[in-house]
Amino acid sequence: MPSRPSLPSNNVFVKDLMISVSPCSADNHCPICKEEYDEKHLPTLLRPCGHIFGKQCIHSWFAEGINTCPLDRNQLFDSSTYAEEDEARPSPPVGDTSTQRNSTRFSNARRSEGFRGRSRSMGYLLCLSGEIIAVDGYVTPNGCRRLVRDLWYEIGVLFERLLIHPDELDPLSVSDDEIRSSILDALPRGIRVDETAWPAMGHVARTMLNRYSVAYAEGFQARMTVEDAMCWGQDIWDICGLDSTED
Repeated sequence: MPSRPSLPSNNVFVKDLMISVSPCSADNHCPICKEEYDEKHLPTLLRPCGHIFGKQCIHSWFAEGINTCPLDRNQLFDSSTYAEEDEARPSPPVGDTSTQRNSTRFSNARRSEGFRGRSRSMGYLLCLSGEIIAVDGYVTPNGCRRLVRDLWYEIGVLFERLLIHPDELDPLSVSDDEIRSSILDALPRGIRVDETAWPAMGHVARTMLNRYSVAYAEGFQARMTVEDAMCWGQDIWDICGLDSTED
């Protein structure tokens, strides 16, 4: 079995494996701060994984002591090289405006993603299939869409179990524990739902269960419409989305 190639040092990675690209060759917005790319916020490609971020944002990300890609969380360089390189690196002049600008942009990005009042380190990003679905346990819009789809599937599984005794089929008689179990099966690990929000989440799940029941009674297959997905996605966003953490 071939040995795993060693990771480069922080200095080598920044010098050789981070490449500036033209704004037209990247998506419009930086995944970290959500701001559009421009001549003052140039997109930068990380060579190992191919992901692109704003130059200031990704440098600030690494300055936090993190050595992974913000999207896929794969290690990019040897974090143990930080200490020796920090000792050799001169301190920036007091009042350095470029440092202040980068710090301000990154701080604004952290606030916009619900990081207020948290620790110095960058918040935990939960990624699935290349998408950021949660930040510090709170779902993103992509996470809402995925959660709606997965919850619809899990409620369908629950309904199939209820059909074992079709003569006794009564969605209203399904216990809160059964509903909660289906929700937990749909929730990716790391998604946070406050205890006070469970009744609202249960209401979304029971609405889905009723949709399955009505479709069965009328003899057709239950389907989730675009309107359903948008409505339920908004409900879930209100329950455990990033905005729900705002004061």
